[in-house]
Amino acid sequence: MARLVYSLQNVAIHEARRQLEAKGVLDPWAGLDQIRDMAAQINGGIRSISKLSLEQRRILIERLIQKGAQVRNPHIYESDLKAEREASGLKGPRKVLLFSRVNEEQLRLVDALAARISWPKPDSYERFVQKLFGAPRPRNDREVTRLATILRSMIERQEKKAERAG
Repeated sequence: MARLVYSLQNVAIHEARRQLEAKGVLDPWAGLDQIRDMAAQINGGIRSISKLSLEQRRILIERLIQKGAQVRNPHIYESDLKAEREASGLKGPRKVLLFSRVNEEQLRLVDALAARISWPKPDSYERFVQKLFGAPRPRNDREVTRLATILRSMIERQEKKAERAG
């Protein structure tokens, strides 16, 4: 039964996207990306509609309706949620990972790491972060952790390259 709700939600999401693109609310060339950005806001930065739970998909459809789409948001029954949990192998309720907002100390850490890297252009770091997260700065703990790991790896590679050259 959860599969049926999932399919109905899929139809509603894509129909809403089509309607909102036709109305000019969403960009016709990037409407799907805009919806993925909305999904990321709901699901801790994960830009995937298919990775949303039934409840998160319900929230996404409600947001699309608020933007002007005229679609039906399928009702989710407790049995649908139970079937979804069983299908995913979870015993209890689905755990939603909440990532807290980034604090100043975390931003200073990634900025200090980025300063140790010799970037090819002055704005390379900013463009790199924008490409990585779709935002000019990391937005949550998970993104800070990911960025710090990548920057440390880049520092290591540059140091090894400098040792071989010198």
